[in-house]
Amino acid sequence: REFGLSLGRRYIYRITAYTGTTESSPSDTVGITPGPAFTWVADAANASVVKLTHDGFKEILRNRSFIRPLRVQANPKTGQLWVIDGVTRELRRVEADGSSSTVRVTLQNPVDLAIDSTENSIWVADNAVGVFKYDANGVQLAQVQLPGVVAVAFHFPAGELWALDGRQKKLWRINRAGSSIESNLRLVSPRSIQINSVRGEAWIADSTRVLRISASGQSDTTSGHAFFYARKVALNQNTGECWAIDWSPSFAQS
Repeated sequence: REFGLSLGRRYIYRITAYTGTTESSPSDTVGITPGPAFTWVADAANASVVKLTHDGFKEILRNRSFIRPLRVQANPKTGQLWVIDGVTRELRRVEADGSSSTVRVTLQNPVDLAIDSTENSIWVADNAVGVFKYDANGVQLAQVQLPGVVAVAFHFPAGELWALDGRQKKLWRINRAGSSIESNLRLVSPRSIQINSVRGEAWIADSTRVLRISASGQSDTTSGHAFFYARKVALNQNTGECWAIDWSPSFAQS
């Protein structure tokens, strides 16, 4: 272990064996770029969740206590990871050191989750029932009847959870107390939502388009690209850029 390294700078290591009189040839080199964050990955095929180094090159730890983890999200304040298992239909907590906790909640059909790190609460989208809110110990705090919900994201500037309703093709805004407000936005086939907490914008993957919703609630669509089926969006909070996965039945067109 080596401490006090500069973040963002790549370091190269190699080792030798020394007997006191003789030193071996050096091993192959291993490189790593330390940084301020880690990446958690749901490895569904290997029934585990994995914590990677900042540069994504090395595996720090792996928790193999799942059957098919589908969604993961870490709390930046506590370091705890929250996981949705698609087979057991549970919401589970993994500690920052990678160990499993006893906190687990059984749902009907959980499909997505969002963390409100301000109050350390977890929102879960259950496609069969609606949206549930839990505290860090898995105690239910609120429930919103919204069968058909497909994705959620927490809007920190507004202090609200934004939920995509795949059945009614709508966007719902839910405050921390669990009261919901229907937006005027009409959707086609919503699949994913992300919030830019710096600019207050929301990005939505909606069928053949990607929508950008301003902080004032106005929407526009991206130009210059026709999506076959916008499936997932992710944001760069610093630059405001949105990245989207365009899914197609043809591998070459995805």
